[in-house]
Amino acid sequence: MSMDGLQQAKLAICQAVNLEINRSVTYVSDQAQFGLSEYWQTSREVFRRLAGDCEDQAIVKAAVLWDQHGFSEYELTLAAGFALVDGPSGGRFGHAVALWWSADDFLNPWVLDNGAVSLEVVRYSTIRERLDLWACCNRHEQWRLVRRP
Repeated sequence: MSMDGLQQAKLAICQAVNLEINRSVTYVSDQAQFGLSEYWQTSREVFRRLAGDCEDQAIVKAAVLWDQHGFSEYELTLAAGFALVDGPSGGRFGHAVALWWSADDFLNPWVLDNGAVSLEVVRYSTIRERLDLWACCNRHEQWRLVRRP
């Protein structure tokens, strides 16, 4: 199924928001920023500090798309799992992204990443071997298991 004009416009919005947040929000680990192994900031906290780790950046992207661009909770979710990275500092580490579930292929969402796996907005199927997702969360913080970690 090909994308209609509305879906193409939404993809363009996702690409612009992903790029802007990746440029504006500096990656800083929770340990360095808060002295905690894990802390999920609100979008307001991230906008105030302009710093955060992967889930903070995903939260901001989702908030912007929900609040400023009218994306529904059914087509945009947060997702958590593991990123698999090659190289000397590589390995498997916890990771979070925003997902846009476009109407043209609802089984293959678009991934809005902070650059750990991809700087571009790409289809999940193109990076599945490097991004192992196991849970999704909607706007109301309702998590559902996609598969067992």
